Amino acid sequence: MANHDHFDIRVRALRLNKTLTSLASEINDRGIPCVRQSLSRAIHNEVKTRRDGDIINAADEILKEHEQGGE
Repeated sequence: MANHDHFDIRVRALRLNKTLTSLASEINDRGIPCVRQSLSRAIHNEVKTRRDGDIINAADEILKEHEQGGE
């Protein structure tokens, strides 16, 4: 899992006008099963599973792409 603050995912998404639902959809598009609730749990680090790590890493990657203008 990448070294970054999980809650930062939510803040970055808000800055990009992305909802957790739309971010979860993009994570699904990358082949990682994800719904908004799973993303929220992963962000809040409520459950520590490999899948949560995959969700956080995918969200981070997606947000980096959007921040760099790669929409």
